[in-house]
Amino acid sequence: MPIWSSATITRFQLEGEKDVARKLNCVLSREALNIVADTATYAIAEEAFSISRITWKGTKIDPLSFRDKREIYDTRGGVSSKPDWYLYDNQGRNTITFFPTPSANVPSAGQTALFSTHIPTAVIVEICRIPDSDDFLIPLYVRRRLLKYYVLWKCFAIEGKGQNLKNAQAFEQRYNDYVGRLKKIHQGHFMARRRTLSPVGLGGMTPRGGVLPSNYGRPGEF
Repeated sequence: MPIWSSATITRFQLEGEKDVARKLNCVLSREALNIVADTATYAIAEEAFSISRITWKGTKIDPLSFRDKREIYDTRGGVSSKPDWYLYDNQGRNTITFFPTPSANVPSAGQTALFSTHIPTAVIVEICRIPDSDDFLIPLYVRRRLLKYYVLWKCFAIEGKGQNLKNAQAFEQRYNDYVGRLKKIHQGHFMARRRTLSPVGLGGMTPRGGVLPSNYGRPGEF
């Protein structure tokens, strides 16, 4: 007879996948907004927990903090054919507010080709989102191992039959170490040795390529 029920394992698996997604910002999706003239605020997917980027017909829109809005923007106001900033509000319903207020309509491009064809013509929001264990998952090449560590950590910590706090601590350490390694890979993934390239005096230095794990692409455990 199994020590832990299938329901318990599934619960921790879903919980672990959400935890990984929040720590690594590794589950992304895009949606195109239907912009209406003189309307500044728009709802986005409930699954979003942060904004990766917003582009307005191919041009990046910069984020605006609540403090900057109070200290800088509230004194300006106005409308514009293309906003300069957006304010993300996740208190309650997920919304974004554009500043200045858009003065023209931009029809939605639907939900296809948002990584290619529709970029120059649409207003596209790229979000970091919660996985759904179906269409949106954490990267498959790390998913099995990370979720195994997380599930075993949580299962061994449950009071009652099967509890083993020493094992729980060991798998917690493995999980956190692995997440830390992935964070380092993610943060340095397309990082150049130089932040800027001047026309002369480069000294032979070239931008650095992306760095993937040494066992990237190998099936099974690693």
